[in-house]
Formats: sequence, C-alpha cells, structure tokens
Amino acid sequence: GYNDNVFYYERPFKIFYEKLNKPEEAINFLESSIKKYPKGKLIFSYFIAKVCAEKEILRTKGLKNIDYCIKEFKENRKGYKSRRS
Repeated sequence: GYNDNVFYYERPFKIFYEKLNKPEEAINFLESSIKKYPKGKLIFSYFIAKVCAEKEILRTKGLKNIDYCIKEFKENRKGYKSRRS
C-alpha cells in the first residue's frame, strides 16, 4: 500500500539530492523506484531529467528521460499525467 504513491519516494530522493548533494545517487534511487512503482515513471523521469540538467551531468540520460516525459505527457489538474494511467 503506502509505497504505491509518488510521495513515498520523494523524501529519500530529496535527501540524496538536496541535503546530501549526491545527484547521481538520487538518479539511481529514482531508476530503482521505477522498477518498484512503475506508475510513477512519468514523475520520476521528470526528476531525473531535472537533476541531469541542473547539475549538468549524464546528458544522454537526461535527454532520454525528458523525451519520455514529452511523449507520455497528458495534462490533468496537477499539470501532468501519464497517458497510460
């Protein structure tokens, strides 16, 4: 149950990325999170692309994830939603 929610994954991601300043670990965490919670792939991919752009690292991975977001984007009242949802 409770881990079937994007919020469950956001806190550890933010700790890796913002508090510990470990962007690659944050990306690795999100990639493993996609395997555990595939419904979160759109938002996780967005965060991966954002980290890659902000930290200017892993350009290919960042582009791949932003391409996924563009392809799967469908607006809802929060501004995003996977087309598969």
